[in-house]
Amino acid sequence: MSNENDIKLIVSLLEQTTTLSIVQKFLKKNQLAYSGTWEEVYSKRILPAVLDGKIQTKTLVDFLSEVEEFGNHHVFCIKLMISRNYIGYLTRKL
Repeated sequence: MSNENDIKLIVSLLEQTTTLSIVQKFLKKNQLAYSGTWEEVYSKRILPAVLDGKIQTKTLVDFLSEVEEFGNHHVFCIKLMISRNYIGYLTRKL
């Protein structure tokens, strides 16, 4: 199970690499509520969905990888460790 810091990091990276509209379309595609600001999308949409098991952290990481590939920024996610069933990431923005 991922912790809140992992999810916050993923959402922060999404905010750096893509638009809110793209994230909202992703949430809608996954049959989740999708309205709100970046903070609301994190706190009221993504975090509860992950904690309730409606979406997996891996799905968010895969989405981040997908949007980063086509985004205007270069953000690299490097897997540091796998422990307690979640993945930690180190990020570096060039």
